[in-house]
Amino acid sequence: VCVVYWAVIKSWSRVLVESIITDSVSCQARCLLVDHGERLVVPSDQIRIAMLNFLQLPFWVRKFHLARIKPTTLRVCVHEIKAGLM
Repeated sequence: VCVVYWAVIKSWSRVLVESIITDSVSCQARCLLVDHGERLVVPSDQIRIAMLNFLQLPFWVRKFHLARIKPTTLRVCVHEIKAGLM
């Protein structure tokens, strides 16, 4: 767990780095904000190591997976006023 500055709330936030995105020009990290549930991509040079007292509070976000749930598609007919799941 690291920290990044999140401009939306104008504060440092704890993040879990999910993946690293590199190209010929830059290196970025895809991060999960563990206290807000948001995901964002930040330049890797903006990621900082968290101080130990910053990690003492539990994270607010939990990841869950739904078992045996199949995705459905909503089909909307533009000629009639009805919709149905496929």
